[in-house]
Amino acid sequence: MGLHSEPLDQEDQDTIILDARAGDLDSLKDIFTTLVSPELLSTCKESESDSTALHMAAANGHIETVRYILETVSRANSAEDLKAFVNEVNKTGNTALHWASLNGKLDVVKLLCDEYEADPFIRNKFGTRCYL
Repeated sequence: MGLHSEPLDQEDQDTIILDARAGDLDSLKDIFTTLVSPELLSTCKESESDSTALHMAAANGHIETVRYILETVSRANSAEDLKAFVNEVNKTGNTALHWASLNGKLDVVKLLCDEYEADPFIRNKFGTRCYL
């Protein structure tokens, strides 16, 4: 039996989001190697805020989880889609870079900017951009 490739229901998306928030790298690796196609990682969003797994991992400073998410999305998508994912905004207009910088996660900020060209000039709905 192959990996699940149809759109995920919200409960499954929330499980992935929670694993990213907690930095549970082993669980994410297990999900995306044995259960779910890696192409679906970039489509997962938290139901209330539209935050992605990248938002959650970045906000909490889980650098290895952030790296895994980005590498997985990179392998499964075009460079253009990866860039869009890195700079994706949630309902309040915040990117993963906003959350990492607001929470003082400098190693994540550096990774997002230096290796994945995160845009520090995106303003959220309150007119705030990243504090670098």
